Amino acid sequence: MDLITRTILGYTAEVVGVNPDHIASPCRKRELIIARAIFADIAYTKYRYTYAQIGRILHRDHSSVIHAVRTLANDCEQRPELKHLHRQVFNKTADYLQRLEG
Repeated sequence: MDLITRTILGYTAEVVGVNPDHIASPCRKRELIIARAIFADIAYTKYRYTYAQIGRILHRDHSSVIHAVRTLANDCEQRPELKHLHRQVFNKTADYLQRLEG
C-alpha cells in the first residue's frame, strides 16, 4: 500500500469510527461496508486507482469494488450523512497530501 491509499484508509477509519485493520477484513458490519465503499470511491474517483488495485488492498475482487462504489453513490442520495462522511474523508486526505507536497 502506498502513501495515498494509506492516507485514505487512515482518514476513512478515523471519520467512520472503525479500526483501519478491519476495513479489509471479511467482516460484514455495516460501518465497515460503508468504510470500504468510501475508501474505494475516493481512491477510484479522485486518485485514479483501478478497481483491481483497490480490490487488492481491500482483499476483494474488482466487481465487488464496482458494486461498493455504485451502491455508495445511491446511498448518498438517500442518506446525506454518508455524503458528509465521504466529504470529510476526502477533505482530510486532500489537505494532508497537499501539505506533504507543499
